[in-house]
Amino acid sequence: MCVQHPGYDRLEDVDANTFTYAFAANVVGPVMIYQVFKRFLDKSDKPVVVNLSSGAGSMGMDLGANAPAYAISKAALNMMVR
Repeated sequence: MCVQHPGYDRLEDVDANTFTYAFAANVVGPVMIYQVFKRFLDKSDKPVVVNLSSGAGSMGMDLGANAPAYAISKAALNMMVR
């Protein structure tokens, strides 16, 4: 079953550029920043990495229907930092 809510962007309407931008900002960007700072984290007694996610990236909350590229990229970020 596929349920669409009126007024929301539909997944089939999202273009490749939107997905590319969302993944660059929410997945690739955090990985690149982590790589730059890893040498400093390795020197710390208590290294901490913080990534900002969103409820839209939650697999259980189903908040991504109105912005599928954003929600999918935030879900990828969540999986990356597990």
